Amino acid sequence: MNDQAEALQAYQQYPDIFYQDVLRAELDPFQAQIVSTVRDHPRVHIQTANAIGKTFTLAQIALWFLFCYPPSTVVCTASTGRQLYGQLWTEISKAYMHVSIPGLGGELQKTQLIIEPGWQMVAFSTSEEANFEGWHNENIMVIFDEAKGIEPDIYRGAERVLRGTPGVARWVVASTPPLGPIGEFVRLKNSPPQIRTANGDFENRWKYLQLSAWDSPRVSDAECQATLDDYGEESPFYQSMIMGQIPMAGEDNLIDGAWVEEAIARDSVPRVSPRTIGVDVARFGDDETVIIACEGGNVLCIEPYHKQDTVFVTEKTKGMAIRYRADVIRVDATGVGGGVVDMLHAAGFPVDGVDAASSPDDPSKYYDRVTEDWAKLAEMFKEGSISIPDDALLKAQLVSRRFEYRIKGGETVMKLESKKDMKGKGMRSPDRADALVLALVLGSPPQRSRILATGGTRETYNDF
Repeated sequence: MNDQAEALQAYQQYPDIFYQDVLRAELDPFQAQIVSTVRDHPRVHIQTANAIGKTFTLAQIALWFLFCYPPSTVVCTASTGRQLYGQLWTEISKAYMHVSIPGLGGELQKTQLIIEPGWQMVAFSTSEEANFEGWHNENIMVIFDEAKGIEPDIYRGAERVLRGTPGVARWVVASTPPLGPIGEFVRLKNSPPQIRTANGDFENRWKYLQLSAWDSPRVSDAECQATLDDYGEESPFYQSMIMGQIPMAGEDNLIDGAWVEEAIARDSVPRVSPRTIGVDVARFGDDETVIIACEGGNVLCIEPYHKQDTVFVTEKTKGMAIRYRADVIRVDATGVGGGVVDMLHAAGFPVDGVDAASSPDDPSKYYDRVTEDWAKLAEMFKEGSISIPDDALLKAQLVSRRFEYRIKGGETVMKLESKKDMKGKGMRSPDRADALVLALVLGSPPQRSRILATGGTRETYNDF
């Protein structure tokens, strides 16, 4: 056996040496566990907490397989183009630029790394099963990053890509878990496919890893504890982002985590009027002031602020209203929010002051206005008429709000958990979620003028 063949065999058996010698990368014990599992098992399913270096590790694995199993094809995809090209392919490109052994060669392109014809790595994002087929080689690796959002059809396409591979085949699916039991990534874990062994027994086809932030050197215990204190041990956000667990839907959670994940994966919903802004006003405490702009069910912009006075909040709200040509601004008018309502009204903006404790439109179902409005928002998530950004705090707040039933006026009605009760459990005030409710759950628009700035002039409209 020549020196090159011996080195290749050593790198196949000891990928950590390849990372050190060739990629000049150091893996922490957590990441090394992922690498050794991929080395030893054809199919690996990885649930990780947030910020433990998952995508970095997948990039190292992709290059290890590409160089150590020639000729090979490595196919990379992710739940979104942003995750694939902005995260995974960026990490692959950076790692490739650190290759330290002359002569390995290859040409790095925008979405491909070609060593020579028939030996390459490709990255592409698709929702069409047929587009994922057609990759064949002696050795093949398929990598799914943030696999929770990848459609079942693409999983089936990957099955066909790997089927019949004559040499080494590897399939890695990795993700922070979704906020509820939804999707193919979850199904593979909760209903594991099995194969019959040579002796007639059945065993799981996948090898499973679950990696907690508490055990990772990349996330401090203080960060983990802060999330636990803010949201509680049963919170889907804590279970997913810190524990790397798939949360189960809680019976008393108003908004299902699965609906939230679907709303994040949804690029947009039909953009219909009105254009709206929701403002949840804090002041100098620990809570956030949040301004959210929406068009129909699409969240266009989220701007959070800390420890700002009402004049500052009013000016920021005016700016957003002008920028998005808002039809209506809804502001929580209780407490300091009343001052923002007054200033916006005096300036001619179409502002609607909302009293969350006021009577609901349907007192036979809801305890108060805030419960009714949150229930309407939950219905939007359930029916799929909303698209939101992947904002960690917004996600956490949406799935953490609970409800109970009370007797009021002889009726059994729904009552939302109060902010006071949430804070009593050590949880944060759901300011971003409250601003989203204000923006999307509209009553009758106020018949007031709005002021727009166009070309340095001011125009007043009363026709909305």
